[in-house]
Amino acid sequence: MQLKSIILLLKIYRQYIENEERYKRSYIWESQQVFVQKWDINAIDMKAMYLASLDNSRSRRLWNRENFEPRKVMAEILGHQPDYGRMLFSDLLNEERDLTGRLHRFVYGCNELFSDYLDSHVGSRLQSHFHTDNFEMAFLYLAFRYPEKYSFYHPESFKYFLEETKARDIPEGNDPDRFVKVVNMVNVWMQKEPNLWDIHLKRLNPGTDYMDNNLLWVYDFFLYVQEKNINVQSLLTT
Repeated sequence: MQLKSIILLLKIYRQYIENEERYKRSYIWESQQVFVQKWDINAIDMKAMYLASLDNSRSRRLWNRENFEPRKVMAEILGHQPDYGRMLFSDLLNEERDLTGRLHRFVYGCNELFSDYLDSHVGSRLQSHFHTDNFEMAFLYLAFRYPEKYSFYHPESFKYFLEETKARDIPEGNDPDRFVKVVNMVNVWMQKEPNLWDIHLKRLNPGTDYMDNNLLWVYDFFLYVQEKNINVQSLLTT
């Protein structure tokens, strides 16, 4: 990736988090704080713990939008098979195991859980568990559990960022290991941008939002670049 492109994009991102639009996704840090406080893999009531861990007073867009209800469905299948669900999450969040393997086992396990749930609930209107092989929800759990290591995964904005910064060998499909590597590298450059972290913190609510080091601002950065269709190469030549 071109370092000069990253630095220019960070200058543009700085302008964004200094204006009123910066609150657009600030709710994600509230969700992260709730998860950190509530998640307990050993909870007696797995379903209740899961529901409490995914909550937000401002927005539920991360897990509830049109044709996307992973929180609702996961809660249902955890109520049906709590021990199997606990095993799935324990494996996904086990940092001693290979990331890609964990992700694929989690998706496979969700498929099995969902299929068993439908067999036991004839006539159910649930159409999907939404924990698919695009790994969106799996990375949400990882980012909430390990804030300093993972970020949310949004394949379209990640690919757009790679293209704009002239990265080599842009993956055609999902490449979780590459994603984690790039996110952590970009975070290093974001941390080096003078006062950027302090400016970021000003959009958060102490006591409500997660204020410690985390990589969710890389997700916010990627999404902003894509949403604004920033053509960094054209900017570099002007």
